[in-house]
Amino acid sequence: MEFLGTVFEIIKNFGETTAKWFGYVNSLDTNMKTLKRKIEELGSLEDDINTELSSAQQQSRKRRKVVEDWLGDVQTVKREVNTMQRQQQESVGWEYIFSRYRLGKACHGED
Repeated sequence: MEFLGTVFEIIKNFGETTAKWFGYVNSLDTNMKTLKRKIEELGSLEDDINTELSSAQQQSRKRRKVVEDWLGDVQTVKREVNTMQRQQQESVGWEYIFSRYRLGKACHGED
């Protein structure tokens, strides 16, 4: 009887892992669309900040280090998302299932 309990536990764990795995693959396109929209919003905010910085520069005010760091982080995130978008376009079809899994997991924030 104990053996059956162990077997059922293994099957249960396998099912949960498989469901999560397929969830990453199946939700990749939706998550990438959401990520694209958020990157567009971030780009708009970056444009607003750069406009404010130009105005401040004309008034001889200096940029703060935190602003420079944030702008650098924005560029890093934009590059990473562009790479993910390119990888998504290259991984169409079941032969790329493992690539889509890794990308889906990264898009989900569980890199």
